[in-house]
Amino acid sequence: MRQSILIVRQDRTGRRLLGRILRGEGYEVREAANALEAMTQALCGSRPVDLLLTDAGLPGIDGWKLAEKLRQAFPATRVVCLGGETEVPEPAGLECRVLPPAVEPGELLAVVRRALDSAARKAPASAGQVPEDGPAGLKSA
Repeated sequence: MRQSILIVRQDRTGRRLLGRILRGEGYEVREAANALEAMTQALCGSRPVDLLLTDAGLPGIDGWKLAEKLRQAFPATRVVCLGGETEVPEPAGLECRVLPPAVEPGELLAVVRRALDSAARKAPASAGQVPEDGPAGLKSA
């Protein structure tokens, strides 16, 4: 079974480019423009998200908050953030790999592969359940 990657970037061109690169390597790729759209896709999908590839500085709800919410539903999901040192800081306790926004395809693929290969997947019975505040909890102010 192909591994599932959810790409979340506001920039449509960048999102589609990343999607093409990852699909070319055989990954199942879903795309979203913001956190609410991403959670909706993740929770309504036919299978869990294996890896979240997100911008750290999304509008409204940042990529870190999205990662925390998504991992409430799917604890085994790996996270790779695209962002620089000027982006929103990574919260404590969230295992994540950070890449520069303008990453080279080879570096992206290597980091994605390492993230997916890391740690044995041990999803608890509750995996796939909607977080307590659900996707609605992601609505920006």
